[in-house]
Amino acid sequence: MSPSDEESCEVAPVDAAGPNGTTATLSHAIFAIFFFGCLYMALRILLEVQKVRSRMGKLSKRVTLGEVLSYRADLYFSSDPLSKPIALLCMTQVLILVGGFLLYACSPDGTLPGKMWQAWVFIADSAAHSDYGGITERIVSFILTICGMLVFGFLVGIVTDTIGEKVDQLKKGKSAVLESGHTLILNWSNKVIPVIDEICQANESVGGGTVVVLAERDKEEMEQEILESLSNLRNTKVVVRSGSPILAMDLNKVAAPSARAIIVMSQENLEPDESDAMALRVSLSLTSMEKMAGHITVELSDIDNRHLIELVGRKRVETIVSH
Repeated sequence: MSPSDEESCEVAPVDAAGPNGTTATLSHAIFAIFFFGCLYMALRILLEVQKVRSRMGKLSKRVTLGEVLSYRADLYFSSDPLSKPIALLCMTQVLILVGGFLLYACSPDGTLPGKMWQAWVFIADSAAHSDYGGITERIVSFILTICGMLVFGFLVGIVTDTIGEKVDQLKKGKSAVLESGHTLILNWSNKVIPVIDEICQANESVGGGTVVVLAERDKEEMEQEILESLSNLRNTKVVVRSGSPILAMDLNKVAAPSARAIIVMSQENLEPDESDAMALRVSLSLTSMEKMAGHITVELSDIDNRHLIELVGRKRVETIVSH
């Protein structure tokens, strides 16, 4: 064999930083993240328990560790909106770490990061443990699969609660009204339905419009009463929101500054002076808002209170005495 052939038969050296080396480095990095993450959670729990006991003083001896943990968990879940997803993430992280250690203890033929990945497969796939290892490995994988079902059920519960909360917010009328040039009716009385009907008739000539109602009543009850009383809205949309006409936040929610006309109805469940006092407060809230361009009409119950509304609203507020 010639020297050139011997040179061509030499085996090329293996690059230690190749795909296998990169995979091993990544696996060890993931293991370190999971390990120190669980350690950090344990330290945080111990610190919270110590804080609670220090605040209780001498009474801390009468309280068990379980009661302290239950109290902190109750406070955490009631105060943090992201508590459920974070708890699910921490639970999954602990399961992967503990499951990886148990699988590695049962069959130490692989690496610990590889066993952690195997534990995640058992948690995510309920059928992955069917043909795995001996009896000990199958028991561990079965336990991880059951825990994975609980994690999946927790995830489904979080998604269901989140969707339910969003639907309840929409039903209760807490979302903002995205309209301009609409007619805004504040407060609720038996005159609201006839007023909406007249506005619908007036808007029919221009192809319809939008009427927004803001009152301190249940949104679904107001919508049901409008649907039962007005069968034909003549291409006019009626948007209902629950809230207080006194609060600037609720007035901004119904786009009061961009309304074409605002009608403040008197409240029949109050005495005339109390109803007019409430109308005065609503007028103050409206006139104090920036960029308020719409015409304001206020219904009063006592003619003696007209000068108060005119003093507050000046030329921007028109009053109508119904009694």
